[in-house]
Amino acid sequence: MSEQTVVAVEDLTQKVPDSDLAVVVRFVPHNSYVEVFKSGMVRLISPAGVVSAQFKELDKRDWLRQSYIQSLLDAGVTGAEFEQALQAIARVDQRLAQQIDVGSGISDLERRTAEHLRAWVESQGLDYDALSEDEFMALVQQGVAAARRKE
Repeated sequence: MSEQTVVAVEDLTQKVPDSDLAVVVRFVPHNSYVEVFKSGMVRLISPAGVVSAQFKELDKRDWLRQSYIQSLLDAGVTGAEFEQALQAIARVDQRLAQQIDVGSGISDLERRTAEHLRAWVESQGLDYDALSEDEFMALVQQGVAAARRKE
């Protein structure tokens, strides 16, 4: 019979707010644990040794991609829709990677997206500049829901 692994998570952000260490995840009885630091560094400590990794903060492009994917999931996107969205993301990433000046490609994509969103919001009879972020996201979710009902 195999041993049962118990995972114990200790959040240190409240207990020891001045510590650089944020979370400790212990794997009992394997005598192993993971330390997660506020800086993004993660350290796995086990009887076999220590492995460390430093995770970088998401850059704007990564953050936008993750936010878009999360908004799709929050909106209840179906499998086929999600697959199409991931393919579209991959195409954009591929086009950006092929450009010599990625920064201008990203700027152009952001500009075209903002223009498209502004035109769409104004077509709904609303003032784009007066919308809060929450109001804008609610409007986008309503638009997605309406488009799905038409399909």
